[in-house]
Amino acid sequence: MDQLSAGARDAGRERLGDVLGRFGLGPVLAAREVTEGLMNRNWAVQVGGQQVFVKQVLDVDRAQAARQHEATRALAARGLPVAAPLAMQGGGTLLEMGGGLYTVYPWIGGEHVPGTAMTAARAAELGAVLARVHQGLAAVMVPADKAMRMPVTDPARALAAIDQYTAVITGKANPDEFDCYAAGQLEERRALVESVWHAMPGADAWWEPAGWAHGDFHDLNVLWDGGAVAAVVDFDRLAPRPYAFELVRSATLTFCHGDERGLATDLVAAFTAGYRAVMPLADEQVEFAAARLWWERACDFWQLKRHYIAGDASCDHLFRSASALLWWWTGHRDQVAAGLTSR
Repeated sequence: MDQLSAGARDAGRERLGDVLGRFGLGPVLAAREVTEGLMNRNWAVQVGGQQVFVKQVLDVDRAQAARQHEATRALAARGLPVAAPLAMQGGGTLLEMGGGLYTVYPWIGGEHVPGTAMTAARAAELGAVLARVHQGLAAVMVPADKAMRMPVTDPARALAAIDQYTAVITGKANPDEFDCYAAGQLEERRALVESVWHAMPGADAWWEPAGWAHGDFHDLNVLWDGGAVAAVVDFDRLAPRPYAFELVRSATLTFCHGDERGLATDLVAAFTAGYRAVMPLADEQVEFAAARLWWERACDFWQLKRHYIAGDASCDHLFRSASALLWWWTGHRDQVAAGLTSR
């Protein structure tokens, strides 16, 4: 808020003051908007004698937000390093005000550590934390199916999406640099999907074990204090999932260089070994998850939907990094499988 005009700053501070007042906190002494997150709106606020974190929930509905609040409060009560929301008088943790949905968290000291900057010991500890989160969720949530199927992207659907975005780009009178990059990627993706669709991992396969999972576990959703995990944050994607799928997804998001270097496979190996020391998974379960996730990445264009359909360019960089990882992964599938299974 400190970069806004005085009028906008005062109005924003007044809204934050109203929100915090409902949580029994105040007055607002200082506030700044936290811009690292892409999906919600967040502020760091100095209020009274403490600092808190205010979140305007934009990415999930009230029911999903309430579910993850119940889960995180229960996990924190069990001693897991999880950010749990504060409650208003009466016990509610979600406030509807002025058309917005707000929640407040205690400020947690610490820092985000990029996955590729971690030591092997930190990567292993992070894997163990993910496993303990899975165990904790199994204990505090309503029972979930221990085996499940996951939908597989139909190649025809992927090719239709490629056609759609290619048509949008070719219809532009003055395509910009991102348009040209995306067009090239779409052409290469088409060739990839058409060449490997017959080897698509089985859509009818049952995944086991499965259970409640964080849903978006990666380095930007973890705070470190010294050498220990201080808090896991952002449970907005909380839902039942195969554990192996979340493990592989987390590893490939966290330890990705974001360019032609692909994955730091030594850190991937440490992370998965740390997880499997707490939650055993067979090699074939992890390898199947890797094959399925690779296919889904080949068919995934959510960033282009955001750019060309929603008119939002904030995730363009994620399309570039995802594309770089896909092509590296395509050429190093054996190496990735070896890292994930610590062979």
